[in-house]
Amino acid sequence: MFDILKDELLKSTSTDISIDSSNYDYFLTFFPKVFSENNSDEIETLNKILLDQSIIHFTEKLNQSAVVNDYEKLLQERNNIYNQEKDDHTSDNIEMDDIIPPKSLTKNEKKVLPYTEINEISNQKELTIPNQHTLEEVKLKPFSLSSSKRSNINSSRYYYRINIKNHSIHAKNIKKISKLILPIEDNFIFDIPVISLSIPELNYKVHMQQEKTIQSKIKPCGVYTPIIDNNITDINTDIDKITIDIRDITETKFPSNDILKINIIEIKENTIEFTCSNIQKINFKVNDNIKVINIQNQNKLESILNDPFKIKKINKNIITCKINDDHEKGTFNDIDMKIINMSNQNIIYSN
Repeated sequence: MFDILKDELLKSTSTDISIDSSNYDYFLTFFPKVFSENNSDEIETLNKILLDQSIIHFTEKLNQSAVVNDYEKLLQERNNIYNQEKDDHTSDNIEMDDIIPPKSLTKNEKKVLPYTEINEISNQKELTIPNQHTLEEVKLKPFSLSSSKRSNINSSRYYYRINIKNHSIHAKNIKKISKLILPIEDNFIFDIPVISLSIPELNYKVHMQQEKTIQSKIKPCGVYTPIIDNNITDINTDIDKITIDIRDITETKFPSNDILKINIIEIKENTIEFTCSNIQKINFKVNDNIKVINIQNQNKLESILNDPFKIKKINKNIITCKINDDHEKGTFNDIDMKIINMSNQNIIYSN
């Protein structure tokens, strides 16, 4: 949205507001106020209000700045005229046709060196020579990371760690986060269509705005892009793991972990039941697709647990799913496995 605002003002005022970082800082404090003061659930309506009010604010600011600049320009032109007259008077006393060796210059004579006017420099086209850093960026390949591939069990889909080394990703090749696809859930993170994403190990933090919605069979997913591009420059190349921290704009951390420990697995006719630790409704719902992770080598279970399951019923701390009836019935309690909700996981795209 800030880039759209910048382009609109560039067309109308010929001024690039992104050059002054204070303009972006003001924008970050301004858009939450617009979203909270306007009672609308339509993101298109809120975006239009935000854009219109921002254009009014920055146009007035730029007009005030232009008055000061015009006055300073007038003073500068007056000084230029005075200096030019002084130089003309001095040049009358110097004969340019005679080449005088430096050692024969008298005290009253001035040595005039060739120079270029500032306005001549500004009219010349700038030549941009790509440096080695630019060439390296062109060669970078995009990659993606999913919260389903997290490396820590005590985590949530909004706060988790990923071993990038295991995914053949080098920290030095992570230049920016370009997109985030996130299932939209009924919790405080989605109160407004703007979220905060940070990666502490890369000294990276950005606000992301919901650009569009993808409707899936279970729940809608929001596609989020950075409000302003922030390149990652301060990188420790020895990093093996990074932390993904997704929050609302008030920086409130999601309060619970969402990976369940399985205590008992019971196979019945056409169903499989998972007796788990405490199940929170905010993390698991009927019709969500779940997957068993940390599968142990048990001949009777391994072939069943490799595929995801759809939740048919949740009763206290027991999750019931439907399976084919050609499996041997039984109860298994000597296990150490976990369950993750695949329907809630997000994907981050870089470069």
